[in-house]
Amino acid sequence: MGNGAVVGWLTPSMAAGLIWVLACLGFFFLLPYGFLRLIRADRPDDPDHPGQTGQTGQAALRFDLRGTHWRIYLLLYLMMLPVIFAASLRPEFIRVYPFVAIARSSLGYFALWEVAYLSQFFALEFFFRGFLLFTLARHMPKAVAIAAMVVPYTMIHYHKPMLEALGAIIGGCLLAVNLGHDADTTAAVYGQLAGAYYGAAGIPAPWRDRLAHVYLITDFADRLHDLAQ
Repeated sequence: MGNGAVVGWLTPSMAAGLIWVLACLGFFFLLPYGFLRLIRADRPDDPDHPGQTGQTGQAALRFDLRGTHWRIYLLLYLMMLPVIFAASLRPEFIRVYPFVAIARSSLGYFALWEVAYLSQFFALEFFFRGFLLFTLARHMPKAVAIAAMVVPYTMIHYHKPMLEALGAIIGGCLLAVNLGHDADTTAAVYGQLAGAYYGAAGIPAPWRDRLAHVYLITDFADRLHDLAQ
């Protein structure tokens, strides 16, 4: 499905695409957001509930632009813009994007669809990387919470072009190791999941070559594979 075949069997109209966007906004943003608001109203001074942060009891529903994370995201985004533009010219990307074919017919349709697509992207990020991840992290080890979030989030990207999926390995790993907090655990879990899904060939060769004890790790991996047969 990574070659763009998804467009061939869906061929959604603008109306169908907008209905999909509204469904994403409802289920991935409005419902979780409302749930957080209800919890905060019910337990306004309890820092252990997902509607609160730290010991201050302030709502975990605002963007904090005073921190440094947004600067890192902006820098990485600017670095990726030339790569994104070059990739957008490749045939496998043209077959997939935009998901709604009529968006190619005029600037008005294109602008409408891009705004709609951006809103559903925000909803997905809010749900998976915000609501789901931080809620799970309160009730289980962080590594398990990250894995539980990453698996379904990865599955909804199966239809994307393979080059885009492989490029996500590098971007995801860089974000994991540079955003602070429990970065070693985050990066370790991310690397395991990326390796399991994409295989060794999907990881850049310079990274594999610099891996400590690479031959020992490879030997253990081959033995586990043989035992599983």
